[in-house]
Amino acid sequence: MIEAIVVTQRRNTPFAIVQSADGRQYFCSMHEMPEDEVGRKYLKRGEKISFVAIDTKRGKGAEAASIKLLSDRKLIYQPYRETGVINSVARKGDFCYLERPSGPAIFLHIKDCKTRKPLRAGQQWNYAVAKSTRVAGRWQAIDATLITETESPAL
Repeated sequence: MIEAIVVTQRRNTPFAIVQSADGRQYFCSMHEMPEDEVGRKYLKRGEKISFVAIDTKRGKGAEAASIKLLSDRKLIYQPYRETGVINSVARKGDFCYLERPSGPAIFLHIKDCKTRKPLRAGQQWNYAVAKSTRVAGRWQAIDATLITETESPAL
């Protein structure tokens, strides 16, 4: 395992750049980052990690895989709330997926909405994050409130 420090991480991007003690830099994809206690995947500048280096066929050098966080993080106390935007809605309109500020999209069912408005792509929702009751190891949005409606397209 290689140890390194996060040197670049832009907010709301799915990657980071880390640097090992010998000065070599590695690309870190969000998919390889560890989840925190509410399912977010991210790294912060200055955090220490360990990982296995893998060569890619994309010609961009080595990437970090099997990332483990070595730095301590402040725990988030439940309930944790965040705001996300709907990126896709089911055909029947009874559930959707929200883009999270950090991490993979999160599931929202109409039954978990305080505001009983139709779910539409582009709407912004505030919600609590909870472990999924439907799929093990996943996260879902609950206690959701609509913040902004989508604009209707001009005709």
